[in-house]
Amino acid sequence: MNKIEFLEALKARLKALPEEDRDRFIDEYSEKIDAFMEDGMSEEDAVASIGDPGDVALKILVENEELVPKKENSKPLATTAYYKGEANDNRSSENNNRRRSQSGSYDSHDDNRRYEKKSGNTALKVILIIICFPFIIAAAATAFGLFIGACGLLFGLLVGACGIAVGFVGAGIGSIVGLITCILSGKVAFGLVTLGAGFILAGIGLLIFPVVKAMATFSVKVIKGMFTAVARLFRGRTA
Repeated sequence: MNKIEFLEALKARLKALPEEDRDRFIDEYSEKIDAFMEDGMSEEDAVASIGDPGDVALKILVENEELVPKKENSKPLATTAYYKGEANDNRSSENNNRRRSQSGSYDSHDDNRRYEKKSGNTALKVILIIICFPFIIAAAATAFGLFIGACGLLFGLLVGACGIAVGFVGAGIGSIVGLITCILSGKVAFGLVTLGAGFILAGIGLLIFPVVKAMATFSVKVIKGMFTAVARLFRGRTA
């Protein structure tokens, strides 16, 4: 396209403008083409660098819309929305709506997949519990038996130690009665020996009582610790 063809096409597309404004823009673009040609460009290249006459006219009309004579109930130029970005905004809004719709479908699909996965995990857990139930019962019974046995052992040791201590103290008290009996029967020396032995046993019995107390405290701590461990185990299973 040469210069004359370009200017004629541009003028035809600017017919909405008043004649003096139209001629002003024609002269302006004619000077631009001449300036490009003076810089060494060919006429066709200079015209091509300006752009398509339709696009140039469109830009002029939008940027100078106030120059277009208004009529009653006239609508804005149909192309104004394009250059002001409204069409792009509408297109962007449509794309956003489409993305939100797709995102919603994706979220719904992901929710379904998560629900299916959770249901599958729940079913697997139920199956494993059914299969392992006999072993769980056996392990629980064994643990309970060990717990009861440990409690019984501690209690037996405690009662035994307490019985020994009481027996030794009782022997010391009994030696006093033996001494009196020996004196009445004329066996004073034997009575004194019996009294000495009784006091020794009573002393040992009194020494055993702190040990019994320590054993009782230790037994209470052990039993309490076992109860706490079992309670934590069951809480972890049911959480």
